[in-house]
Amino acid sequence: MSALYDEITAELSRQVTLKAAGKFAETAEDMMKRGAYREAFDVLVEEVGEIARAHNDSESALNLRKEWVQVAAVACSALLALDYAMVGKASAI
Repeated sequence: MSALYDEITAELSRQVTLKAAGKFAETAEDMMKRGAYREAFDVLVEEVGEIARAHNDSESALNLRKEWVQVAAVACSALLALDYAMVGKASAI
């Protein structure tokens, strides 16, 4: 379980790095913090769609797993933002 936690945490960091590099304007956590729940949901659905595409394209289990980790990271990001909104601070993963 610890290795999976580390992978999800690394993916969260990767998303922040991509944002800083201008690859996208916001993370799902940013969207949730400003109350744009539908936009954050759309990001999650897009990530799930990438799993469907990878499955349909018969990609390797390793690539499918990578997509699942990205879905988990987006979901965790959204949950962190909800925690922040509910109690005024983000909980530690």
